[in-house]
Amino acid sequence: MKEPPKAGVLLVDDVVEMRYLLRILLANVTRCHVIGEAENGEEAVALARTLQPDIVVLDVQMPRMNGLEALPLIKQAVPHARVIVYSSRPDAASAAMELGAFRYLEKGTDPMQVPAAVRDAVGADA
Repeated sequence: MKEPPKAGVLLVDDVVEMRYLLRILLANVTRCHVIGEAENGEEAVALARTLQPDIVVLDVQMPRMNGLEALPLIKQAVPHARVIVYSSRPDAASAAMELGAFRYLEKGTDPMQVPAAVRDAVGADA
């Protein structure tokens, strides 16, 4: 029986160490693979257009274009993408959900919420 294709994940955070941590956390999610990384919202939108990710893990506080500004542009470029907003700004949760985020996760809580949310996002189409 053929395995379903793996979901492509785009990681977006201005802190390189956070992107590295996210990559490690997602290494054990068997139905996805990281296809790109961006350090600001402008890069995220451009990469989303090019790479057409299935899932985007998106920070809010970033230079050049923040995550809340980038989110609707990402959804416009990749309507099927499930965007998981992962931020240290709890005040951004309702705005993120109104803009079309699949899930909002707060940094500083259990980091294992990220791979669990990605699994949920992958399974949401199954």
